[in-house]
Amino acid sequence: KPYLFETVEFSKEEGKEHHLQIGNLKTYTQYSVVVQAFNKLGAGPMSDEARQYTAEGIPEQPPQDTTCTTLTSQTIRVSWVSPPLTAANGVIKGYKVVYGPSETWYDENTKDTKITSSSETILHGLKKYTNYSMQVLAFTSGGDGVRSAPIHCQTEQDVPEPPSAVKALVMTGESILVSWKPPTQPNGVVVQYTVYVKEESEEAKDEEPKSTKVPPFQMSYEATGLKKKARYEFWVTASTNIGEGQPSKPVQLAPSNRVPAKIASFDDKFTATYREDVKLPCLAVGVPAPEVKWKVKGTLFSSESSDRMRQLPEGSLLIKAVTRTDAGEYSCSVENSFGQDSVTHQLVVLAPPHMPQVTLTATTTNSITMKLKPHPGDNEPIHGYTVKYKPEFGDWETAQVSATAQKYTLENLWCGSRYQISVTAYNSIGTGDESDVLNTRTKGSKPIIPEASRFIEVSTNSITLHLSAWSDGGCPMLYFVVEHKKKSQVEWNQVSNNVKPGGNFVVLDLDPANWYHLRVTAHNNAGFAVAEYEFATLTITGGTIAPAREIADVGSGGINTDTSMQVILANLNLVVPVVSAVLVIIVAIIVICFLRGKGNHHKGKT
Repeated sequence: KPYLFETVEFSKEEGKEHHLQIGNLKTYTQYSVVVQAFNKLGAGPMSDEARQYTAEGIPEQPPQDTTCTTLTSQTIRVSWVSPPLTAANGVIKGYKVVYGPSETWYDENTKDTKITSSSETILHGLKKYTNYSMQVLAFTSGGDGVRSAPIHCQTEQDVPEPPSAVKALVMTGESILVSWKPPTQPNGVVVQYTVYVKEESEEAKDEEPKSTKVPPFQMSYEATGLKKKARYEFWVTASTNIGEGQPSKPVQLAPSNRVPAKIASFDDKFTATYREDVKLPCLAVGVPAPEVKWKVKGTLFSSESSDRMRQLPEGSLLIKAVTRTDAGEYSCSVENSFGQDSVTHQLVVLAPPHMPQVTLTATTTNSITMKLKPHPGDNEPIHGYTVKYKPEFGDWETAQVSATAQKYTLENLWCGSRYQISVTAYNSIGTGDESDVLNTRTKGSKPIIPEASRFIEVSTNSITLHLSAWSDGGCPMLYFVVEHKKKSQVEWNQVSNNVKPGGNFVVLDLDPANWYHLRVTAHNNAGFAVAEYEFATLTITGGTIAPAREIADVGSGGINTDTSMQVILANLNLVVPVVSAVLVIIVAIIVICFLRGKGNHHKGKT
């Protein structure tokens, strides 16, 4: 390609080193540079060619064809194809695989990153039976490139962990109720529980424990046909399609005719979604049948106190269409003549977020920065924010903001314009309440009108407008509208309604030695400013003309009385001194004639 030459201002000081910064070049591209001096006689020889690459940038496109394959319950293979070389903007040094559980993908703290130089990698140590999301990016010395779209793979099932807790409660002299909690990590879909019963006696020590399979939705089992006063050991396992998991911790108990009040349910934390029904269990045993009482946030519950809560016959508490205010502590207590027991449940209500806290922190000519903070009453982590904004005379637009962002800047806004802003937060349940609408404006003002001496340069048949004389008020100029008319005319002549800012604009085809009015309207995003100027074109010889006078056109015929008076009144500053001079001359002539006449009279007498 041919060289592109740029003329450079320089210092004539001997030995002075000169510098030139060349902008708007392509990223990571080799350029050749030569320097050539010139004077009035012409250009000299070129210097030797110097070659240099511009700095590396970041890849403009993500890796292509990203795929994932599940290998085991804890490993996933991820593969991809390098982004096109034309979009690399440098030498690709490697790749980063960003991965994390899909359920918490919104939270950056739950993501991990693996760096590799190859086009595939295996992710190890993953959670069992968990859906993962993955993104891949390429990086150069310039930084990280664009991430690929997320892809998803789920790790395989495995055998479950043991049930997290087990209880054994006396029901009669020949039966015991066994209850349990699900595994903390089921590692798949639990298809059944197995309850094991073994008698603790010398006679039965060599016997195999009896086992009973229970469906996965059942969390208790009544062991019947037991020997009176014999002691038994119980444990429970959970199973998935892969197999049976490890046994729970064993519990021991002997049947008895004395049955104290006990609760088979466990202290637990229940999570309910906004507006859904929830049942808090309180499965009790005892003879005589114990009385079941509930306390809601420390206050004794009665069915008359709420139309959405009621105690079921088996003792559980049913709450219909839960709201945020239902969250809190619920305790169940039972008592009979042989004993008492209680459990406490924590109810967490997953509701859409409250109104987020939004504070404006800074504005520039084209940006507004705000501080974002979730409402302190939100229990469920937010997944992000939606910022709505609109200029005073525009349409609403939206921007999505990460949940981890503490500040956000709206950019590329109109300069010197009023804006309305509101923010909502959202989570896995839905979108929450909208914040109060904030009213603010970007910095900047309408264009500032310059003085005529700096703006207008007059010639014989034209004027040159130095557009750079206008101050933009902090908002870049959009365009100018230029109009003119002769001073005696009423209608304006539009020269252009789209004069681009910067440089000079020449108004041509003007008559020499004439007075004109010039009207210029400058526009920017903050508004517009109108300036009117009066100027006179130069004479053909380059001279200036006298100030214009508002007199009637007399070239078309005689002058009537009214016209004569207009001429006189228009030129009163010229008439008064002339008349005064004529009067002085007349008075002088009269005085001279009088003196001469008197002298001749005296001579005749002598």
